[in-house]
Amino acid sequence: MVRRHSTPRLPRAGISLLDLAVIATVLGVLAAVALPIYQDHQRRQDSREAREYVEEIVPVIERYRAARGTYSGMTLAGLISFADELDPSEYSLPLVSPATYCVESTVGSQTWHKAGPLGKVSEGSCPS
Repeated sequence: MVRRHSTPRLPRAGISLLDLAVIATVLGVLAAVALPIYQDHQRRQDSREAREYVEEIVPVIERYRAARGTYSGMTLAGLISFADELDPSEYSLPLVSPATYCVESTVGSQTWHKAGPLGKVSEGSCPS
């Protein structure tokens, strides 16, 4: 009987296909959990920012009315003379009449508005 000397096995270097499958599964689960959390955070941040924009412009609109006695003729470009830091691209004025207005701001997919002068700052677009 001939005896062969077996050589000891050396550990394999690298990772196997099974290791890659496990890693891909773990990353998929993490992404499935993290993505909705991130999207909700982004939605809430956009909503907060749009509301703040509307709250920021309301005093400017009221200064305009105090100076002119009416909301008629009010435009976003015209409001800049009452507040230099105002960025007209952050707002829209879909409704302006002598006694009322509606201003809205949209950030991302979130819109807030105020139908003034007596309305509250509310989520959503101006009523039609």
